[in-house]
Amino acid sequence: RLQTTPRHWAAHGIPENPDERRRRKEDSSAHRKVGPATDKEWAAVRAREGALPDAKLFVIAGAFTGVKDALGDRGWVQNTDVESLCFDLKWTIKTAEIDFPRLLPHQIVNHFAQNRHVTTKVGLSKSLRSLQWFDDVDKDTFFPRSYDLNDAEEVQTFTEDFMLVAATNVAALVTADTT
Repeated sequence: RLQTTPRHWAAHGIPENPDERRRRKEDSSAHRKVGPATDKEWAAVRAREGALPDAKLFVIAGAFTGVKDALGDRGWVQNTDVESLCFDLKWTIKTAEIDFPRLLPHQIVNHFAQNRHVTTKVGLSKSLRSLQWFDDVDKDTFFPRSYDLNDAEEVQTFTEDFMLVAATNVAALVTADTT
């Protein structure tokens, strides 16, 4: 059987194959309960991390030493369990690491749900295109032309724009040579 993950990764706790990774994910999600963390869970985390009852807790998923140090300097205490729901602030690379439905009103995260509408070029372009229905704004005056090449109509628009720009450039070269 072929090994899909380098051996040295396994030493760092990375599963050795996709089936093992899937099994571990299913095992961890099977133990999750529904709803936010209870007061008892918050107290247990505070005790484990040596935090005072009124100290702010933060979770960092990733190597954000600057954020970690800045929060520590301000008296915040790190909850080292990145899967825990006991935090006042969670800082993570991936939006998928945040359980949005279980957040409490006071909890802050560095992502927001359904952000693809403004954080991808296609999403932002589509959002700006729909802006014309809400205000008298021409997105082409402040945002570069962009096309969703998964959309046949936009592929056609791209092709037409490309040919127009190419023709304009040829015309400019021809007229520049004659003067």
